[in-house]
Order: sequence, then C-alpha cells, then structure tokens
Amino acid sequence: MHRTATESAVITDGLRAYNEAQAGSWDGRPLAIFARDPETQKVVGGLLGRTSLGLLTVERFFLPSS
Repeated sequence: MHRTATESAVITDGLRAYNEAQAGSWDGRPLAIFARDPETQKVVGGLLGRTSLGLLTVERFFLPSS
C-alpha cells in the first residue's frame, strides 16, 4: 500500500509533538554522510538519517562491496 506525504506527516508530526512535550524541546536535524570514490569524487554510498534529542537514527546505509 502506498502512503501519501500527508498520511506520513500525521505520524511524524504527532511523534515530534509528543517528543517535544516530553523533552521540552525539539532539535531534530537531517544527516547525510557520503562515501566518495577517491579518484572521481562520485558518491558511491553513505548514510542517511537524523539526529534528535542527542540520538542518532540511521534510516539508510549503503557501501559497495568493492
């Protein structure tokens, strides 16, 4: 089943509001770390996630085998 951005926002925004009420603040930030080919500087992998309230959430991680 495909979800819409509006449907996803209900969950994300609700969780953010709950966490902010419990912690007293919200400091969430997106995070991207890229692994690059040293010769071409082309992105070959990396990590996507976010930081919030002193925690790191890894959403996606990929590194090629070579």
